Amino acid sequence: MKCDPWAFAFQDIISKDPRRIGNRGPYRYSLGPSWSTGHLLHRPEWAQLVDPPNITPILNEIFGNDRYVVRGARGDFNLPGKEVEAN
Repeated sequence: MKCDPWAFAFQDIISKDPRRIGNRGPYRYSLGPSWSTGHLLHRPEWAQLVDPPNITPILNEIFGNDRYVVRGARGDFNLPGKEVEAN
């Protein structure tokens, strides 16, 4: 069974911020800085997103070989209630 990679992140971050102060401003969050690693590749549900079988051939074509390296994975999200959404 695949796990939703966003579910744990939202729940974890929001549970620690009941006042919705955010880490990028009110109601705004960046996922990388929320963990000491600075990214989310240590989580299996995020690591599985890095090199799915249908994307690997495209990456190989772009880079000309299979010797590329992914060094991190992160993202941002806003909660409802933010007056101006982030770009």
